[in-house]
This record gives sequence, structure tokens and C-alpha cells, in this order.
Amino acid sequence: MRGMAFPVPLHYQDSDYPYHAEGWIAVLKQLREASPYLNTIRLYRLPPTLLSPASSNSGSSSADEDFFQAAAELGFYVLVPLTDVSGIGVLDRTLSAPKCYPQHLFRYGTKVLDALQKYPNILGGVIGNEVMNSLPHWHSAPCLLAYARDLKRYYAKGDYSMIPLIYTAQHDGIGAQVSPAEQIQLTTNYLTCQSSEIGDDSYYHGNDDTPSLSHFIDAIGVNIESWCSSLQTFDSNEDGSLGTFKDLYQQIQEATAAVPIFFSELGCSQLLFDRDNGLRSPQNALSDPTLSARTWNELSVIEENMANVWSGYIAYAYDGPAGFRMTEGPPWDGTSTLTFNVDMRNFLQQLEQVATSAKIEQDKNESNIDDLFNLTVDFVPCEMAQEALSDCCSLRLATLDHMPSYAMPSIWIELKDWIEEHFLPGAVSKRSNNNNAAPQYLPATAVVTPTNDSERMIVGGSVGPRAWLFCVCGAIMLLWKIGRKLRPNQTLRRPRPEEESIQHINKLCSPDYDTFENVSY
Repeated sequence: MRGMAFPVPLHYQDSDYPYHAEGWIAVLKQLREASPYLNTIRLYRLPPTLLSPASSNSGSSSADEDFFQAAAELGFYVLVPLTDVSGIGVLDRTLSAPKCYPQHLFRYGTKVLDALQKYPNILGGVIGNEVMNSLPHWHSAPCLLAYARDLKRYYAKGDYSMIPLIYTAQHDGIGAQVSPAEQIQLTTNYLTCQSSEIGDDSYYHGNDDTPSLSHFIDAIGVNIESWCSSLQTFDSNEDGSLGTFKDLYQQIQEATAAVPIFFSELGCSQLLFDRDNGLRSPQNALSDPTLSARTWNELSVIEENMANVWSGYIAYAYDGPAGFRMTEGPPWDGTSTLTFNVDMRNFLQQLEQVATSAKIEQDKNESNIDDLFNLTVDFVPCEMAQEALSDCCSLRLATLDHMPSYAMPSIWIELKDWIEEHFLPGAVSKRSNNNNAAPQYLPATAVVTPTNDSERMIVGGSVGPRAWLFCVCGAIMLLWKIGRKLRPNQTLRRPRPEEESIQHINKLCSPDYDTFENVSY
């Protein structure tokens, strides 16, 4: 994976600044023209039209379809967010479990995944970004597990493949007792722990081959802002201490990572780069951006020294916060492209060197992709992962037994399928016989999952049938209650005098509840 963090427009979802798919696509074309070696983009906000009713009900091509289709045609895989910064898609890390997992978050995630099923180039969905970035925020970690569990149960009930679920973690320690590398390992073990909770038979329907149901997260991303010196190497930092990348690499390698791991944000702040060694000063960096440009020497380290464990990287960022911009000029407004700065040109130059080197070509020919498909790994049991967090950080996290579940058992799915088959044949036809194989022009990537993610099934009209299902079930229950109410030889019994002390019986049988209109169904 060789990627770029895609920008968020300055006025995202502002009604005064409508979404311009042409502007988003223009950035894709600019990146492709700049380098044939980029193969992934990471979205932080979805195209605003993706979940709008107008685009989902329209028979014509929508703006979001234009964007994702353009990404596929240009050879880009796409990482998408499965949470949002506002509205129903928020996973609030300031709340402890189970309050941080409301039902509307699950509904948001299923809507996004349903809308993305038609696109063959969706590499994965990020269910959380830097959620547990401090010790107090770790108490929201069970909400990530519950969210991932329910999304996998939701997909296990259908005849379509699961989009891989990804968590992106901050490369930082947990207090003074846990180093950044150790924190990444603890996070990985916790979020990928093996549990029978996900693959419960009552939630299983349709797909006969779902090995990913044994664990929660399918890949781990690391947001890293290290490599802040042009004098740093893989083996050692500038001060002679163990190299940050080597420390992280060894920690993951020794633990035998059970899922793919990659750098989901890569790059030190330009304001810190070469600051401590005196080669550059923050004042010069602010006055002359060319003096703060990163050299991106870490690309060769990742692709040569870490390739057997690490699956790639995403440079941060095309446009973003001060100190990380790889373009110049005003913030991106979503309507056109920005001009590359020296930082971007350095990145593209390093990318070309590592991608075309003889060693990288040899490694690519002898890649471990096939081995990963056949590799048998033992996921850490959830009890062991939770015990490790308790031992190191005195964390007592809520278990899934105490977390809500919003995924319906398969009996409800079978009822929905029966209703669709007999009363909504159009919905069934949209879901069947739609194998969207990834086009041949898509580049290879080292990120793999146990499921066959080159085949995706279209889930057209999935929201409508669910609404029909609940309407039908509600109507049946209402008719049943009406029948009981109107049964000629049965009337509501008045309480005996000795029962009048029972408050709820007295309330239910009071005269105020004798009329049909006052009965709450």
C-alpha cells in the first residue's frame, strides 16, 4: 500500500458551498499524473451525496458514484470512515462503555457499508481513529468491539462479502509505564482478540466461509509522527537510542501480528523536522516552507527493512493542519487542485526511488501475499488481552456481556428475505447475481484479509425492505392486539378490592384506559 491522505474541503457540508465531485476527482487525477506508484487514498469525510436520499433513490449516476468510479478507473483503492465528527455517526470517546455506543451509530455504519457495496475498490472501513489516545479514553474501547461485532453480524446474515474493518491508532504510550510500541501491541491484541461472540450461530446466515467472524478488527493502522530528523536511521534515532521504527517493527514481529498492519498516517510535523539538531528552526520553517520540507527517507526503511511485517503507508497529507501540508496556497475548497510544495515533491521522488529499485522489485515478486492467505495464526483470546491491559494499566474494561447489540438474529433476516421474495421481487433481483470483481487495472496491495474482498455484492434497496419488514411486523402485532380488544366474550377485568393496592394493575385497568385511543401499542 502506497497512499495519500485525501483532503477535507474547507466548507464541508456547508449549504452555501455545494459538493463538487469534479473538484474531488481533479485531485485524484492530479495524484495519478504525479505518480503511477500511488495506489491508495484515505478519506476522512465521505462525499456528502453518498447517504443522501436523492442519490440513493435516483436511477442516474450520482456524484458519489462518479467519485468512487473515477478512483477505481485511476487505480486507487479507498479507505473510508465508518464514523463521523458530528451527527449520528459519532463514537464519543469521552463516554465510557456502554454509553459511547448508541444505536444510531450502528445504523450509520450499516448505511455507509450498504452504500459502498457496489464499489470494488473499497479497501476497508475505519471504525475509529485515535479513540484510545489517553488512559481515560480507554474506557470507550469496548464500544469499538461492540460496533465491530454488530457490523460483522450484520454482514454474516447476508450473501455479500464483508468490507474489512480497520482501526487507526495513535503512536503514543499509555502514561509512563507503556511505550508507544507496546501500546500498539496491546491495542492490536485487544481489538483483534478471538471471541465466539461475533460468530454466534443465531446471527449467521448465508455465507459459508466467514473466517473473519472469529475476531473483531481485520487490520490495524498506526498514525505515526516520528522520523523527525534527516539523520535518523532504521536502527537508531539521532540521539543514539533504539530507532522508533525498529522498536515498533520488533514489537509487532515478536508478537506475530495476526492481521495486516500499516502506517495510516505517516510523517513528522514540518515544524519539528530537523529542529532539535539545529539544521532548521521553527522561525525559518514558518517564513520559508522550503526549509521545513521533510525528506521522506523513511519510505525506503518501510519497504526494505519492514516489508515482511508492514503492509504499507499513507502520507499525511495532501492538505491539512499546519505543519503537515504537502501543497501550498489557501486551504482546499473542494472545487479544484492545489499546487504541490517541496515536501510533496520530495515524497514523490522518494516514492519513485523505492518503487523502482531492484530490491523492491525482487521483494514484490517474492511477496508474502500468497503466504498470508495460507497463514494460520492464533488470535489472542479476549480474556488474555483484557488481562494484559489490567496488569499494565489497571484498566477494568466492560465486557461484551454488558454491551448492547443492535444486529438482528438470523430468524429476522430470514423473515425479511421471505417478504422480499414474495412481496418485493425487485429488491431480491438487486441483491442477487451481482459479482463485482475488482477491475484488472487496480494495483496490487499487500493488505489482505481472510475473506475474498475482490467480490462484493450490491445491496440495492436494503433500507426499504427493512422498513417494510418492521411495518409488516408492527401491523401484525397491532391487528393481534385489536383482535384481543374486540373479542366479544372478553372484557377488561376490573381489579378486586384487595388488588387496588397494586399500582401498575390499578393504572392499566383504570377507566382512562378503557377506550381504544388511549391504549399505547
